[in-house]
Amino acid sequence: HVNHFWRLLSELQIPFLTLLDLDVGRYQAGWGRIKYVNNQLGLYQPEKVLPTTFSLSDWNDDKVPVRTHHFFENGTKSVFLELETRGVFFSFPMDLDFSMLLAFPNAYGVQQEVSDESTIKAVLGKSHHGSYQYSGDELNLFSTYHKLFKLGSKPAAHIDALAQLSNEELLANMPGSFGRLADAVIAKLAELPE
Repeated sequence: HVNHFWRLLSELQIPFLTLLDLDVGRYQAGWGRIKYVNNQLGLYQPEKVLPTTFSLSDWNDDKVPVRTHHFFENGTKSVFLELETRGVFFSFPMDLDFSMLLAFPNAYGVQQEVSDESTIKAVLGKSHHGSYQYSGDELNLFSTYHKLFKLGSKPAAHIDALAQLSNEELLANMPGSFGRLADAVIAKLAELPE
């Protein structure tokens, strides 16, 4: 969908920011998602393409897992922070739903449960690869994630959880990329003529 929206917004000269799911472990995601975004930047905003010194790995390369090997230039630059300066933000490590589950486990009624292969497959898909990139605690959230967001209603789950949180709790525990995205939106809006 990025290619359609970015093409439209670019042609209309409308400024935009993008939030995407990193989807670590899902088919062609993780590094695959980063490569795709970089290719799309090349088409619609060539000045924002990542430096060629950033070697972007294949999505299923076990030697370079995206969660631990995303630093370049002697560990001084994170591919994620570099993309954020280019207006591209990621829900980390999977998607918006999982990010919120990690940030607000009590509000979502998380029940820690050891994930078996069928639960991992239900969450990451049958062609998944690299579930080892998730910590044990994160894998223990897969059952709740599956119940709330794969079998249940995403909007209802989020509304129920958000209704239990104060504004202060939301701001204090918001996933990092979401807070940085909000700051970027505020900055973009400030640039617009009144």
